[in-house]
Amino acid sequence: MPDKNSFAWKISKEEISKTGDYSLSGDRYRVATDYTNAKWPIVKFDTVVTTITPPTKILKENYKNKGDFPVIDQSQVEIAGWTNDESALVKSETTSDIWGSYLCGQIC
Repeated sequence: MPDKNSFAWKISKEEISKTGDYSLSGDRYRVATDYTNAKWPIVKFDTVVTTITPPTKILKENYKNKGDFPVIDQSQVEIAGWTNDESALVKSETTSDIWGSYLCGQIC
């Protein structure tokens, strides 16, 4: 089988018929990566990340040019606007990375 960057590869009829499910999805025949000798332990994502949902959503039309607190959203700018609404603050007891979601804002 070619390397993982190959666009397509040839699979034998025997390999395709092995399970009786004649799926032609190429991913079904991709060889899994072995992580047994990984430098760091492999863990489930949710064991190292906590999702915090903001207490309130600040609508874009309510962003201000100046304020006490930065508004971070899905836009291309680091700080999309400002607010003085202290009730909208996400409080975290640890250092946090901020990730956006098209469904809702999240802090991980």
